[in-house]
Amino acid sequence: MREGTDVVILGAGIAGTVLAAVLARGGARVEVLDAGRHPRFAIGESTIPHTSTLFRLLAERYDVPEIKHLATFHGARAHVSANHGIKRGFNFHWHEPGARQDPELAHQLPIPSIMHTETHFLRADLDHWVMRVARKYGAVVREGVRVTGVGLGESGVTVTTDDGATVRARFIVDAGGFRSVLASQLDLRDEPCRFRHHSRSMFTHMEGVVPWERIAACNPGPVRGSQSTLHHVFDGGWIWVIPFGNHPRAGSDLVSVGMTVDPRKHPRRDVPAGQEFREFISAFRTSATSSRTPAPPATGSPPAASSTRRRARPATGGRSRCTPPGSSTRCSPAVCRSPWTGSTRSPGACWTHCGRTTSPSSGSLPSNG
Repeated sequence: MREGTDVVILGAGIAGTVLAAVLARGGARVEVLDAGRHPRFAIGESTIPHTSTLFRLLAERYDVPEIKHLATFHGARAHVSANHGIKRGFNFHWHEPGARQDPELAHQLPIPSIMHTETHFLRADLDHWVMRVARKYGAVVREGVRVTGVGLGESGVTVTTDDGATVRARFIVDAGGFRSVLASQLDLRDEPCRFRHHSRSMFTHMEGVVPWERIAACNPGPVRGSQSTLHHVFDGGWIWVIPFGNHPRAGSDLVSVGMTVDPRKHPRRDVPAGQEFREFISAFRTSATSSRTPAPPATGSPPAASSTRRRARPATGGRSRCTPPGSSTRCSPAVCRSPWTGSTRSPGACWTHCGRTTSPSSGSLPSNG
């Protein structure tokens, strides 16, 4: 049994590892457990100005300067990975089956330069890099370890893993997303889900996707379509296109592509998700992508996946536990900000419970070399 841990975090995604870096930088003894290994495929790749502002605030508030690199594309490309894409705006295009996309039914929201430039994060690179930052500040990160049980008591928590280890900690944060151990063990999700939406999603990474400006009749604004997060909207659903290789110094040709549809209009069929996606795209003369080739397994991308995940629960905290929004609540990609919210809302709860008398931003932090 390992004693002396202040906070144990379940999940080494972006939320769990940013939190681990913040807490470890402030002197907390942190251990992160994850059943998978980095680098790995993940979606949740496009930032917005709100996200970048939170990254800057986290970096300043908790004195973790590495997090500030994530607040702009130029910082992320220089310090994290050249495989990230640049984001200068948001594009929305309405489509009708069998017809070319009408330029009059398109809109672009450019991001003002004063707000800096946003990023299309290749999450395999981003999450791996943040994990290394957490380790730099002293967090213990154990990959390939599956949690088999969590015990909550008056004096803290006990976590058991499939390799026979037991971890005792004062506080637990479950940042495991839809695989949340605490949400399942403590019944933290409403069944059936209270959200009354109707949606299902398919997503993957693709190669050889032709930039949108080479396909569209014209561009609805000053920003090239390939440097925007593209939203192709149609009756009963929408497709997102998030390019990573959209700047001269790009290191990746991958494009994140996904589709969310209303199953009442587009019922799920008993065919592979990739086949369904290709057949759906073929209904549009001006398709959202000109390539329908999923990236090979060497890139870390799984085949296109179909999902109907949704969950809700208002009570996400307790005496010695915290379940960030991405683990306890989710509706649809159209109205969900996870995984970013979990990494920005959990530090305060952990510091309060651990009884730190010195604020991690007061300047009285331990040296980390």
